[in-house]
Amino acid sequence: MRLVQEAMDGDRTYSTVIDDVQQAFITVQTPTIRREIVRMPVGTTLRAYVREGAVAFVFETEVLGHVDSAAPSMLLAAPTRVQRIEQRRHYRLQITLDAASAEVLPREGEPPKAIRAVISDLSGGGVGFLSQRRIEAGRHVQFVIPLPEQGDLIGEVRVIGFEEPEDGRVNYRYHGEFVNLTDAERERIVRFVFRQQLLLRRHGAL
Repeated sequence: MRLVQEAMDGDRTYSTVIDDVQQAFITVQTPTIRREIVRMPVGTTLRAYVREGAVAFVFETEVLGHVDSAAPSMLLAAPTRVQRIEQRRHYRLQITLDAASAEVLPREGEPPKAIRAVISDLSGGGVGFLSQRRIEAGRHVQFVIPLPEQGDLIGEVRVIGFEEPEDGRVNYRYHGEFVNLTDAERERIVRFVFRQQLLLRRHGAL
């Protein structure tokens, strides 16, 4: 993680490591320069960068406090808005979420078809999901996706491809992209994915 502090004589950049992630704050190791601890005053505003492969997440934060110990740490305010900067594509978070509801949207003269679906990966660009129902590529599916700590998100997905069930399995594996998603809705997904990445990194899973 990189922290940038704007100053009259030029920006100051510090490197640190995320130790913990909570709903209201992020705990990071207190930065050092030439082995000297940099203790920033409470209220100091910072711009934070977290890189994951070709994707960088950027957000504004501020120093909330300090924890004095053998390994001193600093508390940063959790982001209210996260900007994603990427060179190639959206980062897809591998996750298992039971869709609160899923419905294949009808074509003219057709009734809607409710299906059971499990979200297998999620990004700001789309979803992967599993379902026993066969759905043609090009069809649209409306999901109610439960985002922990953020509430339900209603999103429409266009199926762009699928894989037949493997031997002994009953679920098709689908790949879909969001359509008609507002910037605010996409931002909610990006914030959720970002928080989950921080948690995975904390537990050494990334």
